[in-house]
Amino acid sequence: MLSSVTLATSSQSSSENKSLVYASNGFFRGAIKEIKAEKKREADQARRDADRAAKEAAAKEQAEKEAADTYKATAEGDAIYLDRNVLGPDDVRQGRFEGTEFPPADWNVFGNPVLADSATWKMTDDPAAVRTGLQAARVRAQSFSQQDENLMAPRVSLAGFPSEDLRLSLWYYASPVFADDADLLVQVSADSAGGGWDTLWRLRDAGVPGGWEWRGLLFDVGAYAGGDLWVRLRYFGRGGGDTSVDDVRLGYIGPPAPPVNDDCAGALAAAPAFDLGPAVGPFSIGGDNTLAGADYPLPEAATSCTGASCLGRDLVWRVVLPGRHRVTATMTTAGGWDDTLFLIEDCADPIGTCVAGDRQIPDGSTIIWENQDDNERILWLVASAWGTGTGGFTIDGTIEPTDAVESVTWGRVKARYR
Repeated sequence: MLSSVTLATSSQSSSENKSLVYASNGFFRGAIKEIKAEKKREADQARRDADRAAKEAAAKEQAEKEAADTYKATAEGDAIYLDRNVLGPDDVRQGRFEGTEFPPADWNVFGNPVLADSATWKMTDDPAAVRTGLQAARVRAQSFSQQDENLMAPRVSLAGFPSEDLRLSLWYYASPVFADDADLLVQVSADSAGGGWDTLWRLRDAGVPGGWEWRGLLFDVGAYAGGDLWVRLRYFGRGGGDTSVDDVRLGYIGPPAPPVNDDCAGALAAAPAFDLGPAVGPFSIGGDNTLAGADYPLPEAATSCTGASCLGRDLVWRVVLPGRHRVTATMTTAGGWDDTLFLIEDCADPIGTCVAGDRQIPDGSTIIWENQDDNERILWLVASAWGTGTGGFTIDGTIEPTDAVESVTWGRVKARYR
């Protein structure tokens, strides 16, 4: 019996042990499952936190970028009306630095004379340091030497230019983090020889996030219209960061309004402001074709009344010429560029109705034409350039009778006033 009891007890103990084992296994399996679930919840939460942090960081970055791009949004290259880029018609004078020489024609580089030549402004074709095209201007930072490196654009005459919407635009590649050590300044002057440089902007005060990237700048320089203007980029300090500049432009943010007498319609609408005659006597008029259009070209020398082709920008005056009178006019340019002067009867057909014309090098074109009818004639005096010449000019001339007083008959006098 004992044995059986012992056996029974042993059997019971074995069963209980198995139950305990099963219970323990179930507990551990449940615990492990719970641990895994907790870890999954933690991972999911961490992922959600990371996603939220990433979104917040992206939103912050976007806000900072938008703040930093305040200038960039308005300083895109196309914002400057390239046809009237006052720095010049080609890539070199526009400050794109695409020429084979550096500094470009009419630009100037000067700095600390004791430093190596490599420490001042140079042309770079490093793709990371070029915004458009293949090249830009760059100055390399010097860790232990004081730098004062200047890149100066050509003198620009803004005589005759309106002040409204006149802008200076450029792009720079630099990190503001280093600006406390070596700063970049954008400066302009109406008299560079006198040293009167006005600072329009400096990297140290830009208030943009750190890191190298291209940022655009746009400045209103309308206050300098009517005179000369110099632009320079000054890199000043020690131990700063490499800095590049590209796409320097001076011009208008939109097509500037042409002169009133840009064409015949404008001269007619403003009559008699741009009329010559019918009053008899001398006249002296002035104009500036810088912002004018090329409305009345004479493309072929063989069909031109001036004896040469004429594709320049032109201005127009209406000539009200009495019968039996002549008009004489001579054009003189302010900059000595090649001028062209011609007289037409029909603005819609300048080639076919040109009655007198002249082209002189460099200037001094002169026309003389007589109205041999007894009736008044309407003509159009076109003052233009032979090529790309622009600037101020004067036209001096006279309207006078073609007959000497002693030869005029009473019948002819009466005919003129019928």
